[in-house]
Amino acid sequence: MSFLTFKPDLTGYAFSEQDLLEAQEGLIKHVDRVAPQWSENRTSPFCRRWYSDVIPQTLFLIDLWKTIRFLAGRVIPDHLPRLDDKMRSLIMATSEKQFMDNWAELQVGHMIASRAVPIEIEPLLSQQQYTSSSKPPSPDFGAMINDARTLFEATVIRVQSLDDYSSVYEYINNFFMSQLALGLSRSVDISIPFLIERKDVSHQQLRLCFHSIRNNEYGDVYLNMNGKSVHVQWRPLPFFIWEEGDPLPKIEGVFAALGSEGVEFGGGMGVNAHMRVEDGDLFVDKIRRSLTNTLRGKKRQLNNGMPSVLFLCLTQSAKIPEEAVDIIQELLDEEVYSKADYDWLSAVVIHNTKSDYSNNPSSSGTFSVNPNAEHLASQDLIDALRLEKTFFRWKYEFGRLG
Repeated sequence: MSFLTFKPDLTGYAFSEQDLLEAQEGLIKHVDRVAPQWSENRTSPFCRRWYSDVIPQTLFLIDLWKTIRFLAGRVIPDHLPRLDDKMRSLIMATSEKQFMDNWAELQVGHMIASRAVPIEIEPLLSQQQYTSSSKPPSPDFGAMINDARTLFEATVIRVQSLDDYSSVYEYINNFFMSQLALGLSRSVDISIPFLIERKDVSHQQLRLCFHSIRNNEYGDVYLNMNGKSVHVQWRPLPFFIWEEGDPLPKIEGVFAALGSEGVEFGGGMGVNAHMRVEDGDLFVDKIRRSLTNTLRGKKRQLNNGMPSVLFLCLTQSAKIPEEAVDIIQELLDEEVYSKADYDWLSAVVIHNTKSDYSNNPSSSGTFSVNPNAEHLASQDLIDALRLEKTFFRWKYEFGRLG
């Protein structure tokens, strides 16, 4: 099975069957052109998605095609080969980290291109500099916001402890979700501690826990994972009678529905896994260190005498608590913007990459401006970051890829 032959029912998702057909036709041509050897490494992140037969990966590939096609229509013509290079880097990435970094960058490009036309790729580099073996640093994107040339850089902010938690979350969540076919009706809540690592997780303990869930309708247990406590609670999955046309009742948590004629609309096991932070000071300190290291690494690219916007991208697939985003914002406001070392930074966008395609997919995020920046964010730039205004410098047509 591959993306070209998979024919899922996309009812209720953001994309249609027509979107799938267009992506199947267009993406394979584009991938073959920019990276002819792409299929030689079947274990690469791109190939794992391409040869998958699950709907989330199919939706991702549709989104990828739409993103690259949109960008092709809004990049200055001379920089279309640079867009190909970005796509090639994503396709040929050998690690999930590289793949997600490249995907985050393309999403940021899409966001910028939706508010400024055209955009430049690595805007500070001439063609000779771009192809040089000692290529100078440059921001990822540039655009004219009204009459001000503005630089944009995308970077993934990584907090190792959050990455470790994300790995544990996926493992535990996938373990319980893999039991869906066993005919149980349970709502399971799993509290996973901050600072846990994948090596701490005992598969045997998870199996024993599931044995208890299977044999008891209600339960509340603590699993000792190398000295770290995973709290698991469960109860019967709520059911209700629903007739077509009636509004769905508001029930907190996961539920299943039975139609009036006995047609099952849901069921199985509902799993809700989330992070538990017990040492708030340590949590803040780890985010502070990661933010500081990230900003130091970007100064060379953005300190160029122009308004500069940094997109801090969060790519973890697990449910990272909203407190992490709030902490990043507080650190920017209270510790970063007040320092002269960061006067090159006009604004920061905390950007959450797309992962949910159950409705209209859109990247989300928050932004803030540096009141002490050497080049203050103009009202036009603020309006663009708020997605309230678009700046056109020339008319465009969607690029033809193939």
